[in-house]
Amino acid sequence: MNSPFLGRSRRALQSAASLLDELNVDQEKPVDVFQVIEELGLWLVFQPLDALLGAVLPQGNGGIVITTERRSTIQRYTAAHEIGHWELDHNQPVFDTDDDVFRVSGNERERLAQYFASYFLMPPPLVHAVASRHGIRRSETVSPAQAYLAARDMRVSYEAALRQMNNMQVITERQRDTLLQTPPLRAKQDLAYGHRPETGNADVWTLDVRSPRQQIDVLIEDEIVIALPENRSTGYCWLDDNLNAQRAARRAHPAPPPLLAESGTRAPADSQTASTAARGRTERTAGDDSLQVVFDATSRAGHQ
Repeated sequence: MNSPFLGRSRRALQSAASLLDELNVDQEKPVDVFQVIEELGLWLVFQPLDALLGAVLPQGNGGIVITTERRSTIQRYTAAHEIGHWELDHNQPVFDTDDDVFRVSGNERERLAQYFASYFLMPPPLVHAVASRHGIRRSETVSPAQAYLAARDMRVSYEAALRQMNNMQVITERQRDTLLQTPPLRAKQDLAYGHRPETGNADVWTLDVRSPRQQIDVLIEDEIVIALPENRSTGYCWLDDNLNAQRAARRAHPAPPPLLAESGTRAPADSQTASTAARGRTERTAGDDSLQVVFDATSRAGHQ
């Protein structure tokens, strides 16, 4: 890397840091890149672009176009890349393909926008906070599940998270390269107790008794896996499809006869035939797993 480019790459990183500070962005939380576009006074349009991921257009006050054909993490990274062009290239029109946004390019302008986007979406406070939350350290083994959780919580791709954590020396190059060999889908399956998400690009959120009380922001097609212990004696039990179907087919039982006549007099004699031995007894109806409580109407009526 030649010295002039090194200086320009540093200025790109400084530009991203300055913009975050200028807009008072909380840098320990995922950056709302679309809100930033609005605060910059730019218009934002989502279009089904086939060959492009995004574009910067100087018309009017200037604006950004993002494809609708890619998942949310790529949309966010592309938006940050286009903000980089807007800040660094000073109102020049730009049309970005996959290679422009993600590949190492001989085009210096694209490489500087890549540096800007990585820092802007993953500033040091956010990277270190997420790494600490999931126990990621360069001195210890890092699992693919830990790496995926860091990426998910920063709302970036698995690869982008690993590369930025390496850039900030949170993980080593060897850890990065080893983790890149594991597809993120496998990490999601491990977190979901072997369940494969129906949509490979969807995020997985696993909640169990150890999960802290928190708000989770899910997107369409994300999957929430709830893993809580079953305790049938207290009513906490999981129902599979068959048990749910049985419950849906149940019919309400008729109300039991009144203990006393409405006039307040003793109930008719023919209603006082239940045995006192039935007090507190429960019956299970054949073919139905609900419990019915049988009251001792005779005994109650006799003590009025």
